[in-house]
Amino acid sequence: MKRELRCSAQVVGLALHPAAPVCAAGLVDGALELWRFGWTTGEREDGAGKAIDHGSSSSSKGSSSSSSSSFACSSAPGGEGGSPGGKVTVKVPAAHTDSTRVVAFCGRDGARLVTGSADRAVKCWDAGTAALSWEVIGAHENAVNCLLPLESVADGAMLVSGDEEGEIKLWDVRVGGKPLATVKQHDDYISDMAFDEKRKTLLSTSGDGMLSAFDLRATSKAKLKHKATSDKHDEDLLSLVVIKNGSKVVVGTQNGVLDFWNWGEWGDIADRFPGHPESIDSILKIDESTICTGSSDGILRIINVYPHKLLGVMGDHTDFPIERLAWSHDRTMIASASHDAVIRFWDTSAAAKRMKKSRDADDDDFYADM
Repeated sequence: MKRELRCSAQVVGLALHPAAPVCAAGLVDGALELWRFGWTTGEREDGAGKAIDHGSSSSSKGSSSSSSSSFACSSAPGGEGGSPGGKVTVKVPAAHTDSTRVVAFCGRDGARLVTGSADRAVKCWDAGTAALSWEVIGAHENAVNCLLPLESVADGAMLVSGDEEGEIKLWDVRVGGKPLATVKQHDDYISDMAFDEKRKTLLSTSGDGMLSAFDLRATSKAKLKHKATSDKHDEDLLSLVVIKNGSKVVVGTQNGVLDFWNWGEWGDIADRFPGHPESIDSILKIDESTICTGSSDGILRIINVYPHKLLGVMGDHTDFPIERLAWSHDRTMIASASHDAVIRFWDTSAAAKRMKKSRDADDDDFYADM
């Protein structure tokens, strides 16, 4: 059975709700689409997504920067795997004036949805009422590339954004307005960010070939204090995840190598693992010893780390680069987005049961049935 959502344009931003089978997609044409999928709840078994029914109109509520815009319901053409009547998506056709590059649900209840765009704006949508809560036009001086909710800070009300020229800003999503803090340590685009809850440390990777660490402990003063920056690499650093109970940091690079840092030793790398034929555009943590990588060759790979080993292939997007990965709310599926305008969902339940066996057996075809 195919598990996929066919969006109306190329998907550049992807987020899955933390508590419900809901998917948010930011599109290259500036639109925002919200989908409800039923594969984990038994709502649908034909491979089709289901629309979220927010109603055709709702008034905006929020700070003084709120807009009167609301989610406009419109129909999207049906595609392969869809219902006989075609797929219908709740869509904001002009959420942004340029590509909606990043989307993120904020808070453990996922009550807010924040979007960032090439138009330099950051906007916050009420995920329950489908109204625009607030927007900051010109939130950055350059296109917004990254959004990262900080779930353990202020009950999930804090979020950081990164832009095309290396600037990072801290926001309180409850009120919008001005950023709480701004820092610029990188000279090129922010490619990815990760947050270590225990140490209250933000990590960032960049097209300038460096990894940086920032301290967020002094949140009462809303400061992003720079702690360290790595040695400069010749290639872009594209993706980032913290593993091994916080002792290791894994970074995907433009040349297809996984670089490893020991936590706190931010100068030079501790290890490397080649093997991807093309760039590693996204990384998703499966457990403390296992990651899923999305590459520009269109393949999702499962990698064991320490010892480093390719466990198998989870799926592919037929040669389109995989730039976004996300867990479903119940962690039974991984969603992937690529330039083919399709969001695919991969069942991980069978893999979880046999992961240990796969590590011991050199079976590259283990994930072929997923």
